[in-house]
Amino acid sequence: RSSDLFEVDWRYSFAQATRLEPDRRDYQYVQTPSTNDYAMEPGSNGNERLFGDMTDKTHEGGLDLTLPFGIWSKLTAKAKAGGLIYSRDRDAEVRRFQYSVPSSATFDRTASPDDLFDPSHVGTGPNDLRFQEVTLASDFYGAKMKLQAGYGMLELPIVSSLDLMAGARVEH
Repeated sequence: RSSDLFEVDWRYSFAQATRLEPDRRDYQYVQTPSTNDYAMEPGSNGNERLFGDMTDKTHEGGLDLTLPFGIWSKLTAKAKAGGLIYSRDRDAEVRRFQYSVPSSATFDRTASPDDLFDPSHVGTGPNDLRFQEVTLASDFYGAKMKLQAGYGMLELPIVSSLDLMAGARVEH
């Protein structure tokens, strides 16, 4: 604040959020009704490895100016004006890989994921696990948001216990 007559308030903030998923693994076992054992179901439902990275940065700054001035009955009115700048950038990328379990698999589908997805079970044969990339176009994106705003406002006391406030704001 610069004085009791004229006020200047300013603010600035910066925030950054990141998320790194270096190797998320999702596996789905389904209970077999005949044996009550849990086994990896044929197909590719839920058997996925995901590698993701996301960065989100936000900048925000603002300035508010207030000019008090005397009016009737020794009451004080205020003229206010100000502005805001807001910027946000996000970049995200994900790569997805999926294991497909053939119904003709000869290995034990009730084994632990470490044993089941052993490299010796992955291949191109009819009984082998398939490991394929299934990344979608929507898994990579960049987004930006920019906002600039300004306002003007008048705070006018009618009587000591009643104020009239009017203003306008514009955003781009």
